[in-house]
Amino acid sequence: MRTLTSISTVLAILASLLLQGCILGDDEGIVSGMGTITFLDFEGGFYGIEADNGDHFDPVNLEPEFQVDGLRVKFRGRIIEGASTHMWGRLLELKMIKRLE
Repeated sequence: MRTLTSISTVLAILASLLLQGCILGDDEGIVSGMGTITFLDFEGGFYGIEADNGDHFDPVNLEPEFQVDGLRVKFRGRIIEGASTHMWGRLLELKMIKRLE
């Protein structure tokens, strides 16, 4: 009986840790900051985000109203692992983007 209780306790702890890992995993790869939209005239031309901290991001879902060279923005998104044909910055799936005035 004592062994069954110990096994149940261990399984409960493992399940709790697994669930915590899943919850924490949702924030993995999330970045946010302020930066400037930049038009890059190579690989057919595309818009990137130059963050104020010097990072470069290649947004995969930048809406047309934000495709303005020099536009200041606040953004939040999830890093996408892999590389694009642009070979500039890290791929970013935007979750939020706002114009800065």
